[in-house]
Amino acid sequence: MTSRFAVIDVKMKPQGLVLFLLLYSPETKEKRGLSVKKKILIIDDNRDLCRIMADILRCERFVVSIAHDGKTGLPLLRKRKFDLMIMDYNLPDSKGLKILHKARKIRSLVPIIVISASPNEYFIERAFRAGIAAFIPKPFGIMTLTGVVKEALKTQKNSDSLQRRRGHRV
Repeated sequence: MTSRFAVIDVKMKPQGLVLFLLLYSPETKEKRGLSVKKKILIIDDNRDLCRIMADILRCERFVVSIAHDGKTGLPLLRKRKFDLMIMDYNLPDSKGLKILHKARKIRSLVPIIVISASPNEYFIERAFRAGIAAFIPKPFGIMTLTGVVKEALKTQKNSDSLQRRRGHRV
């Protein structure tokens, strides 16, 4: 596992050794000035989980927007261009499949990751048929979240490139 810190300067002081550190993300180090930050929409009614996921993804240099129900999240998806959407299956105003189908009508090519504390095989199967990029059961770890997000974005990037070569509008 690579460190998220790089030592940029070391100075000795009378009180002891002082390290000056620079925080960076190894995956984007080479592209720091050139890359466009990917935008992610999180729709989940659990405010604490939304905050934690947003903090984790922001540390990975993503721009994150949060909605706590489908009624708020879908208009955000319509107004802004997101590169990825993460949504809970059990939302207070609607079940996941309904929100998933509405999201697909708004932005058909945006990768969608579904999360749920109560996964049900019937839903998971139908969600994959509707084109979700991944399903993550709750609880999940930081590495799982970031790994699945990066893989979904990489897969989407490859799909976009293929469609451009074929002459399709993305």
